[in-house]
Amino acid sequence: HIAAAPATFDWRSPINYLTVSRSDASPKHCSSAWALAVTSVMSDKIKIATKGKTIVQISPQVLLNCGAGSCSKGTADDAITFARKFGLPEDAVKTTSDRNQQRLPAVKFRTVQCVLALSSISLAPLQKYKTMDNSDFGKVSGVEAMKTEIQTFGPIVCGMHVSASFYEYTGVMFSETTIYPTINHYVEIVGWGTEKGQDYWICRNFWGTSWGESGFFRIAMHRNNLGVETDCSWLGAPS
Repeated sequence: HIAAAPATFDWRSPINYLTVSRSDASPKHCSSAWALAVTSVMSDKIKIATKGKTIVQISPQVLLNCGAGSCSKGTADDAITFARKFGLPEDAVKTTSDRNQQRLPAVKFRTVQCVLALSSISLAPLQKYKTMDNSDFGKVSGVEAMKTEIQTFGPIVCGMHVSASFYEYTGVMFSETTIYPTINHYVEIVGWGTEKGQDYWICRNFWGTSWGESGFFRIAMHRNNLGVETDCSWLGAPS
C-alpha cells in the first residue's frame, strides 16, 4: 500500500508503457470493448513488467471466436475467466489498427482446441506465437484503492454506463452522474490528474484514435460518474 498517491499519474508519461489502442469499429462494428479492455490491460502489464522491453498484443479475437462472448454480449469477467482457464495468444499481426482482427476463421471445436487452432494461425509468415495465461485477478473499487492498484501495478479494467451524452465527448473533462448506472461498456483506466481543482481519471476507450483525445478521455473523479468507480478488475501480468 502506498502512503499517498500523487496529484497526477499517467502510465503514458514520462515513458509511455501502453501498447497501441484498438477500435471495435474496424474493420466492422463489433461491441467487443469487454474483450479489448481486458487484452489491452494484459498487453500493457507485460510491457510494464518488463520495463518496456517486451511488447506484445494479446488477441481479443480468440475471446470472440472461442465462446467467451460475442459482438453483442460479453463482460470483463467473462474475458478474465476465459484467459485464466485457457490462455490467450499474441496477435498474429502487429498493427496499429484492427483491420486484421476479424479475418481469423471461426473454429467449431471444443474451447481448448479452438484456442490452440487460432494461436497456431500466423498471418505473418514464419512467426509462432505462444499462448499466455493470467493467473491473478481481483476486484477493486473506490478512488483510493483504484489509485493504489494503478500506480503500484498498472492499468485496470472498469465497467461503465455509456450515456447518450458520452458518445458526444469532445475532449473536455466529462462529468455526468447516473443514479442507477447499468454497466454496458468497458474501458481501461491508466492514470489520473486534476484540472481547476477537479480530479479526473484518464481512461482508454476502444472507439478508435479519432474519438476523444486520441482514443482516451478524462472523466471527473469522486462522483462515480457513469458507475466507473464501482466495477473494476485488476490483472496480474500474464505468464
